Amino acid sequence: PKSGRRTGSGRGSPGGRSQKFQSTRPGLGTHNAAASAVAVRVLPLDRSVEPGKPFSVDVELRNADGKVVPEATVPVTLRAVTPGGSAAELQGTMKANPFDGMAHFEALVLPEGMQPEGVLLTATAPGLAPSPAVPLSGGEGNGSCPLQLVPKKLVISNAPAGAVPAGGAMLFEVKVVDDDGNLVTDGKPMVELKLAAGDGTLGGTLSAPAKGGVACFSWVTYDGTEPFAVKAVSDGLEPATLEQPIRVSSAPTESAGALSLKDAGGSFLGNAAQQNCDALPTDVVLLPLNAPVEAGKPFVVNGEIRSKTGEVVADASVPVTLKAVTKDKKPVPLSGTTTVWPFDGVVQFEDVTIPEDINPEDVLLTATAPGLAPSPGIPASGGAALDECPLEMKATQLAITVAPSGGVPIGATLVFEIRVLDDENNLITTGNPLVTLQLATGFGKLLGTVQVEAENGVALFNDIKYDGDSPFTVRVVSKGLRSATTGGAIRPGSAYSGLSGGSTLEGEGSVADADELDVDDTMEDESGVHILPPPPTCVRVVPLEESVQIAQPFIVEVQICSANGNVVKDAKAPVTLKCFKEDGTPVNLTGNCKVSASAGVAKFYGMAVMEAPEGLLLTATSPGLAPSPGVPLTGGDAVDFCPMKLVASALHIGAPLTGNEKVGQPIVFEVKIVDDEGNLVSDAEPVIMLQLARGKGNLGGTLKATAVNGVARFEDVTYDRRDPFTVTAVSDGLKPSTFPEAITLKPKDDFVVTDAGSVADEDAEEEEEAEPMVVSVVPLESAVQRGKPFAVDVELRDKEGNLLTDATPTVTVKAVKPDGTLVELFGKTKAKVEDGRAHFEGLTLQTLLLDDVFLVATGSGLESGRGVPVLGGPPPLLPEERVPAQLEIKAPREIELGSKMQVEVKVLDENGNLCVAADCPVQLEIAGGNGDLTGTISATAKDGVATFPEVQYTGNQPFGLMAHSANLSSGASEHLIEVRPTSRLNLDALKDEDKEDAKDSPGYTTDNPDTVRIETELSTPLSPILSKLSPDELDGFRRKFKAIDIDGDGFIMRHEVDRLYRTIFVELTEKELDDIFGEWDLDGNGLVSFEDFVKSQQIRRAVKVRELGRRGEMERRKQMPDPELQTDEFNFKPGLPLAKQFLIDGDSVKDYSVSASQAPSVVDEGSQHPTTPDRDDLITDEDMPIPDGDAPDREIQSVAEGKFLKDF
Repeated sequence: PKSGRRTGSGRGSPGGRSQKFQSTRPGLGTHNAAASAVAVRVLPLDRSVEPGKPFSVDVELRNADGKVVPEATVPVTLRAVTPGGSAAELQGTMKANPFDGMAHFEALVLPEGMQPEGVLLTATAPGLAPSPAVPLSGGEGNGSCPLQLVPKKLVISNAPAGAVPAGGAMLFEVKVVDDDGNLVTDGKPMVELKLAAGDGTLGGTLSAPAKGGVACFSWVTYDGTEPFAVKAVSDGLEPATLEQPIRVSSAPTESAGALSLKDAGGSFLGNAAQQNCDALPTDVVLLPLNAPVEAGKPFVVNGEIRSKTGEVVADASVPVTLKAVTKDKKPVPLSGTTTVWPFDGVVQFEDVTIPEDINPEDVLLTATAPGLAPSPGIPASGGAALDECPLEMKATQLAITVAPSGGVPIGATLVFEIRVLDDENNLITTGNPLVTLQLATGFGKLLGTVQVEAENGVALFNDIKYDGDSPFTVRVVSKGLRSATTGGAIRPGSAYSGLSGGSTLEGEGSVADADELDVDDTMEDESGVHILPPPPTCVRVVPLEESVQIAQPFIVEVQICSANGNVVKDAKAPVTLKCFKEDGTPVNLTGNCKVSASAGVAKFYGMAVMEAPEGLLLTATSPGLAPSPGVPLTGGDAVDFCPMKLVASALHIGAPLTGNEKVGQPIVFEVKIVDDEGNLVSDAEPVIMLQLARGKGNLGGTLKATAVNGVARFEDVTYDRRDPFTVTAVSDGLKPSTFPEAITLKPKDDFVVTDAGSVADEDAEEEEEAEPMVVSVVPLESAVQRGKPFAVDVELRDKEGNLLTDATPTVTVKAVKPDGTLVELFGKTKAKVEDGRAHFEGLTLQTLLLDDVFLVATGSGLESGRGVPVLGGPPPLLPEERVPAQLEIKAPREIELGSKMQVEVKVLDENGNLCVAADCPVQLEIAGGNGDLTGTISATAKDGVATFPEVQYTGNQPFGLMAHSANLSSGASEHLIEVRPTSRLNLDALKDEDKEDAKDSPGYTTDNPDTVRIETELSTPLSPILSKLSPDELDGFRRKFKAIDIDGDGFIMRHEVDRLYRTIFVELTEKELDDIFGEWDLDGNGLVSFEDFVKSQQIRRAVKVRELGRRGEMERRKQMPDPELQTDEFNFKPGLPLAKQFLIDGDSVKDYSVSASQAPSVVDEGSQHPTTPDRDDLITDEDMPIPDGDAPDREIQSVAEGKFLKDF
């Protein structure tokens, strides 16, 4: 069905739009299975286009059912072509982003002289099928696309994102496109999936025809444990490979073929205690056919996914496969669409065909889906369904389909659902085997009914409790069936198992739990050292590249960042976008303002505001994180404050526990101050205390701290007993927070088994620790290439560098970035050291950028050497080993006249890196200007930086700085330092109400309590010429000057004038450029100061006035009857009427003629200035000074070309 026609601007309500829904495909996360856009459609025009007159066009993005896809965001390009496919001319904007599923093109014009007959409109979008042609003469087209599309390459358009469960089912979608990315729907090339990298093999559906340009692989499995990548290939087409490897989240379950419905229907899962298991899907049911099937002719089959109560499960999201067998249960091949995903719980198989040599009277149809009972057979000849499935099935395995995930309260009732499946993951509803629930890992016991009989293939355990407080996993077993184990650990007492642990805030804005953040569990290397990824601390709105328009859609990107500003790529927290005025007043923002971040980034599409963007700021929030600084809707960098008003109301405590904490040893706790919505209040600095909430012992260490930037950190908290305990954070006026997990410490005298097999005291081992051993990666001889295998050698040495040939520890090679972030390294990364060396072969890296990736080696009890760059070469020098070579100055851009400034000079090596060990003396010198330096002008570098806290400059002209040190290259300031004069006003001269305002101004300081500083706009004292300009004129000239002064050094140079003329598409010859620059450079020193600029513009205006007056007088005399008057010497008079009729560069001219006796030279310091400036005119009516002499023609021409003086 087609959507309803839209008229007008295309912003009306969409007619016939499909219902929006979200479902989950295996391994793909959230995905809209039925509503994905597959094609663009140009809506037919209501009437014929008239040449030379504007018209508009609407283009819709539709799914396979022909319905509009409101979420579609791909850019759409409109094309005008002839019936033969060649391009036709059409004026206007031909590219637009869709809003609410439609791209709107306005103000399109068919050039005059062209006729609409024979011109067709089509549209394209990356990865979508082009639109059929629509004639400009109005009416429907012939239904075909006039573009000649040639298939060239493959594109993997849908693939799992993030981690997938081991052995779980995955969906891949591959599109056939041309060189421009347009979907090519003709033909059905066969596409194959192959493994590009990884340690396992692919299984399931690995070849499929591209129907309508799309090949769907609905059931793909992977049996490896390392990250892997896939590629799509087809004869004659350029293959496609996934850019990012797919991670495997956990080891396969004991049942190799077992399937958890969390893979195939994750939308049903969550906290199992809150699930209604009766609403889960259990059966696939095919609906009887309306008419008998004819062999060789296509037919349609409909089906439903139902729960155990017989209700249709609208949220079901498992692939359903249609199958056919004869009445004696022999398989019958089917062609057409035989595997589909449900929409609103309903499936439809189209264009299904039974072979011509098969009699439909003998055929039964059924359907299967992972984890569900197959459909009873329906006769292909029509009639009612049978009572049973015609397929032969046998129970072989168990699958855990419902289980708790993440943290659960201690002692809470837990729910588990187990299903009995065959080897193809079909639910077996017969037999009713006895199923037992067992503890797989953990130190407690399972309580409740742990043994039940499977009813219709489903065993439900709904009263299970766990009496321990440590993480645990559960196994299910049944006689003769393969067992299954829960994939992730269940954590008692942890409602928030994210980066910092900690309690959950109440209400809608609660702190996100681990499932929302999707942060990897704590990693541990072989030495037992726990490595936590950088925790997220704030959200940041990416500045907009250009100003938004009223009611026009725009896109916003928000990043979740750590304290160092890097994006936390594992974060998947919910993010809310908000808009405020600068005073904190909220502004309505239309569109979906709340999305979940993926890979640390949240994108908001189709956002819009309904008022002017000036003065509006965007911000973003996420529970437990600091809100984003405001980003102007007019474009540009973010401001330095958050426009949203945050009020601290509660505390949130967390601790990065590793499980190895011991009695009496320090434990780190972190307490955040948050508002009612869970946002971090970074400007709150209350005093926070830690108290014992549960436990028989005593807390020690620092138990009182002041929050800094909204966070209080307690580094050395201790507890003196082994019994479980918890801690509460309190602060006056704020809601307290208790750490939810019961913390159990290990005894200080733990015993460990040594390598020799004897039992030794751990502390004693530490006291008798052997000489440290260092494991290092040998520098690579050649650079590593992405996706290609390489070899690595590792050496084991002592501190003196001697090779240790007797030790045989196991070492691991890792790829890291300078900030410690791990990079996926494929291949066998562990090996045993023999004769002091370990060799690794077949390693590969799939990351795109390798220039900041290093290889390091680690091992239990070993020290790691320096990282080796994967692009080859020796390890980089440590900061303390860098050799000083040059100096770098950091100075302010401007200072107040007579004030002191702080200057920093850094000591750098030849590569620009800071030399932290440098302690050389540094001397400052003046460069340029008209004064001297006083105060602190010599200092010694400390940690590579020399600080000059009180440097004073005695002049008033711009100046530079130089820094010198023996044997080092001198450093110079990157810019001239402007001198801003100031004056002070006595407060006694002000009224009482004004005095308070003055004291609140930035110019008031307690050092001078009786005066307030008044700043001027000029960088030097006013000259006689500038002092006679009005403030508005001075401001106008200054804005023009700054616009031309590109580098902001206070002077206009020759190349800046050339660049200015190029921006208005005027190419100047060298002579013309010399002439124009010479008109500005009045003193001929090669620099145009601000005063030179003002004078030159006044001269330019005066010349124009004189020329206009001359022309007006000549025209007036031509009309005089007396020839003598016509030839008489000009006598300029005010009020010449004909002067108004002349145009220069399209500007209407007023009566600018004045008397010659009233024309003193503008170069004279005493010249007058225009007193009533008008921005719409290049000059005013009164008191305009005119220089002596005639106006050169080149001057008039440059005025015409230099119309920018008005535009600026």
